Amino acid sequence: MFTNTGESASAEASSSAGVGGPTDASAGVGGPTDASTDDSATDSGVLLDIAGNETNASGESGNMLGCSKVDLLFVIDDSGSMSDNQDKLTQAFPGMAQTIDDTLVAQEGIDYRIGVMSSNILDNTACPGLACGPNFLGRLQHTQARVSCNDVPAGRWIEGGDGPTVVADQFTCVASLNMAQDLNGFPEGGSEAPLEATRLGLIDRVNDAEAYNQGFLRDDALLVLILVTDEDDQSVWMGLNSWPLLGGPGSVAPVSDFWNMLVGLKGDHPENIAVVGITGPASGGGDTDAPRVHDFLSLAEPNSYWTDISGNDYSTALQEALELIEGSCGGFIPPG
Repeated sequence: MFTNTGESASAEASSSAGVGGPTDASAGVGGPTDASTDDSATDSGVLLDIAGNETNASGESGNMLGCSKVDLLFVIDDSGSMSDNQDKLTQAFPGMAQTIDDTLVAQEGIDYRIGVMSSNILDNTACPGLACGPNFLGRLQHTQARVSCNDVPAGRWIEGGDGPTVVADQFTCVASLNMAQDLNGFPEGGSEAPLEATRLGLIDRVNDAEAYNQGFLRDDALLVLILVTDEDDQSVWMGLNSWPLLGGPGSVAPVSDFWNMLVGLKGDHPENIAVVGITGPASGGGDTDAPRVHDFLSLAEPNSYWTDISGNDYSTALQEALELIEGSCGGFIPPG
């Protein structure tokens, strides 16, 4: 199902992390990157071939996969060019929600939840005297934003137990983010920093006094990180000295720092993480090239999947990403 692109990861920019750096943990990296180019065909009714739904020696059927819980975290670019891509994502998502319910939930009893974060990491201090940053800083998004909608999550994330129709409606509501202002600092709005937004959301917004995201990430769940951006990652480590007076970002942090942070959060088990990239290619000279994101995907091998954000329809891509989730769940190592 997955096609190896044969693209080599680009050289990682070397830079020391600033204040508030990552949790140190060693990463275990697998085989070649699984990747696929986007298919414009709509495919919203596919059922996964769940190999784990089998009968055991006692004649009882049940969940034979390694995990019983899945935490899906979408980190979505909110830059001014992303509205069409966000719309393609939300239009394709109902098919994904239905397939999850028909297979992982109905057949395997998987308990899943969905969190949505903006990749924008700027606060108001980025542009002195101007309210430039939206101040999301990794906070889970759970309210109506760019599009009118009828349903939002009761809490700060979406619970899969509410059923595929409700899940899809809530996802459309919270994943349709407002587009960033043009004067949000440098680079464009600080909008394309999905890796730093992930770190902020899973560490800073859990451990600070507000504890805004506390409870979302579960120790005994497979973490599925889904990065959606039309430019490369531009992450820096946030901290007291990260933002110079002119509003520009600090030093770009090595991609490996963010991967090691995730592995540390998952008990030093890289098998308990899957990464999906809906981005530009690793190279090619276009504006959407995303070499850092592809470097990150390569660290997650073989639990990684990529599709081109320029595709006309994400339905097939999301269905294929579910096969990655199924396979990753099969290799999950329970904590303790």
